[in-house]
Amino acid sequence: MKRTVLIPLLSIFWTLGLMSLLAAAPVPSDMQGAAAAQAAPGGADSVKSVPAAPAASAADNAVSTAEGEPAPMTLEECMRYAVEHSPAVRRQAYTNRNYRQNYIESVAALVPSVSGTVGASTSFGRSVDPETNTYTDVSNFDNSYSLSGQLPLFAGLTGINTVRAARVMRLQGVEELQLARDEIALKTMQAYFDVVYYTESVRLAREQLKTSTAELEKSRKLFELGLKSAADVAEVESQQASDDYLLTQQENNLALAEISWARRCV
Repeated sequence: MKRTVLIPLLSIFWTLGLMSLLAAAPVPSDMQGAAAAQAAPGGADSVKSVPAAPAASAADNAVSTAEGEPAPMTLEECMRYAVEHSPAVRRQAYTNRNYRQNYIESVAALVPSVSGTVGASTSFGRSVDPETNTYTDVSNFDNSYSLSGQLPLFAGLTGINTVRAARVMRLQGVEELQLARDEIALKTMQAYFDVVYYTESVRLAREQLKTSTAELEKSRKLFELGLKSAADVAEVESQQASDDYLLTQQENNLALAEISWARRCV
């Protein structure tokens, strides 16, 4: 009966504590807009960053300077850092550069081209004059000029189709780049809220363990006085062991969440 009552109470405390912590968490109101920002028409091929975070207050800077350690990153700063340093985002940005170059080359293939060359050469030395049978100095200077042009007339629409395909690939690359940025930003946000959630879970689990431990001590004293049976004490011991296991589980979850958060922001 006591276990049945404790479980709903634990759920209520858990929910209220988590809601209060999330309400106090420093999460910018425009974070979802930064995570799901859409690419501009025409698409830039370079890596976009999440909008800049607001400047830290003077008090925060003073505390950071006094302690000699940098101030902890906010959620918005961490999201921007994760996006800018993501290997997937950088790889897609490089791929988009290739798409852009292919598009430029395909368009240039349809444009008339003109090329020209200029050449010059000189030589000097001595040779025998056949008339006078004496050595004479000889020098030669040659130059050449050429100009050529090329105009594609018809190639079975191959050039036009190549341009269309290159344009589609370029636009697809822009969408994939934006998708990669959004995915990294959302995963970083998820890692942040995992840390917030499991931090509060550990706190509530510790409080519950403290309560069940006190209840166990009380039950043992009552058992010594003959006011409780061994079965009642065993039931409380079981509840205390369950709460201890729950605390260990939540601490492990918190450690994993902190590792995931650190991997994205360090």
